[in-house]
Amino acid sequence: MKNFILSILFILISYNIYAESSLEKYIVDRKVGPNGSEVIGINVPGGRPPKDYVRKEIVDIESLKTSRNVVIIDDVPAFDWSYGCSATSAAIIAAYYDRNGYPNIYTGPTNGGIMPLNNSIWNESSGGEGGDGECPLSATHQGFDGRVTRGHVDNYWIEFGSTAQDPYISNGWTPHANADCTGDFMGTNQSYWSNTDGSTRFYTYNNGAALHSFSQCEGYNPPHKDGGYGFEQFMESRGYNVTVSYNQKIMGFEGNTQGFTFAQYMAEIDANRPVMIHVTGHTMVGFGYDSSNQTMYIKNTWDYSTHTMTWGGSYSDMTHYSVSVINLSPSDVGLTGDSFDNPIAINSLPYSDSQNTNNFTNTVGNTSKDVIYQLFFTNDLNNVTISTNGSSYDTYLRVFNSSQNQINFNDDGGEGNNAELTNLSFSANTIYYVCIEGYSSNNGQYLLAIYLPGDNFETAIPIPSIPFNASGNTNNFTNTVGNASKDVFYKLNMPNPYNNVTISLNGSDYDSYLRIYDGNQIQILFNDDGGVGTNAELTGVSLEANTDYYICIEGFSTNNGNYVFNITGNIFVPTPQAVENLEIIYVDGWIMLAWDDVTLDINNNALNPDYYNIYVADTENEASYIIAGTSADNDFSISAEEFPFNPVFFKVTAVKEAARAILINSDETGLKHPK
Repeated sequence: MKNFILSILFILISYNIYAESSLEKYIVDRKVGPNGSEVIGINVPGGRPPKDYVRKEIVDIESLKTSRNVVIIDDVPAFDWSYGCSATSAAIIAAYYDRNGYPNIYTGPTNGGIMPLNNSIWNESSGGEGGDGECPLSATHQGFDGRVTRGHVDNYWIEFGSTAQDPYISNGWTPHANADCTGDFMGTNQSYWSNTDGSTRFYTYNNGAALHSFSQCEGYNPPHKDGGYGFEQFMESRGYNVTVSYNQKIMGFEGNTQGFTFAQYMAEIDANRPVMIHVTGHTMVGFGYDSSNQTMYIKNTWDYSTHTMTWGGSYSDMTHYSVSVINLSPSDVGLTGDSFDNPIAINSLPYSDSQNTNNFTNTVGNTSKDVIYQLFFTNDLNNVTISTNGSSYDTYLRVFNSSQNQINFNDDGGEGNNAELTNLSFSANTIYYVCIEGYSSNNGQYLLAIYLPGDNFETAIPIPSIPFNASGNTNNFTNTVGNASKDVFYKLNMPNPYNNVTISLNGSDYDSYLRIYDGNQIQILFNDDGGVGTNAELTGVSLEANTDYYICIEGFSTNNGNYVFNITGNIFVPTPQAVENLEIIYVDGWIMLAWDDVTLDINNNALNPDYYNIYVADTENEASYIIAGTSADNDFSISAEEFPFNPVFFKVTAVKEAARAILINSDETGLKHPK
């Protein structure tokens, strides 16, 4: 485990629906603070997605990483708005730590107990995208994530902006104890703390000084809750020690000279501590920066993309004014991947990673050091490959079930001394573990790849022969080319040319689509509904010999489902054509052959042959001919001493290998030489 103190940065941004940048309209309390200076309470009303907000990709993270001015923290989740932007932003940061060394933060049944990278699995079932989305780490809700009792939403939520008493009060319920979500502890949505539905309150010194772990407001009349201190309490409730917690205005806001600086923000990101981000009325998460122009990279709680804003500037007319910082003691769980208790999470394929086992300890198996991954998929997966090809040392693979009992292993199944396991099956909603280690005590840098064969061009499933048939489900794959649907790739390379080939998806249970690519991955054919119903089918296809083709199976638009795949066709054998004017003479012990140039008609194209084969026999019986040689031109010479038989018969054939057929022209005229 990296020995560092974790700081969680909340950048408080207010969302001004009237395009007003002043903080004043959001200040709801003015009191004397612990140091005698004025403390202000700031309401963050919720920052719900605008009605006309369009979800789209804004920033390409991978391209940014090539700049030395840019620092971005990997593995930071992105959640849709879920019953309050402040609670959602806190959940994003909490989820990052859950995935990176603090595994007790989320302990629900989804994704094997590891918080996913987004909350789509719950939003899809709730219809909450762009509205009241579901995220159990932000706001628990009966009926979601396996919860069978009333949670945060049931007890505290009516509708966005509601000022009415919470449902537990009006219905006479006993509310649940603060437990599994950030909203519980931060006071979000709770009328007891004078928060409307969607809102959270934060307190800070008005002069720019830092306000630490502020709980004094809980004794006000009526009582209030500081969201920063509430998030501190949430992290402590998960078993982690909070050493520092404070809110602070940013340097220069309304002229203050004591505030939090961009340099401090960069230090948080450099230390791999993502940032919760709020401005006048809204909360977001900062997880990167560009030092050349003071740009922050943020998750805006409205989609799963990356967005930007300038430090001290504004986002969608919301003015940046404050931050909150939380420091956690280092987790005693250890480096992520160093044990079964703290594995590296994998929940989708394809997956790749590279680590050095020297940085880890020995947990199981050989005396070498090892790295543990946890696999958890929502679909049944078959024919999975786990490979360490390309690693720098003698690798070893082990697979364990949820009880940590070994169910598979491999030593040198890959290239050289690298381990590889193929044709593996994983059941849906079931935990598995993969251990990467070395043979004996070997350690080093490994390359891990886990994929379904057929998920892209590089892993295309080979077709051994024609006819061919297969079946599968595209839902298990990813989208690589073409439509927005998911794709499966097959690779075809036949030693013989084929014509009248039919490539069919008839029998598939969804609206299927076919694409054919050449060896350079350039599309040459496609079909939508050429088969039965909405199934794709290509007919009359010609295939060259010894040539790579890729066949992509996908769906029309976003359609996915079970496919049935068939290929039929015939090896192309053209009708022989006679070589014109074959001349055969005998001179001084040599037999010399000559013939007219041949033009081959291939698919209505006049092509020259690549070369000629010359055959010889002692009889006109076709079966007795043997090859005597080849010629690139339309003549050939051979010593008569090589043939003790008399008479001798010759046959010449013209060969075109690069065409979609090997075409033969021949003349079986025999010559009796005078030997």
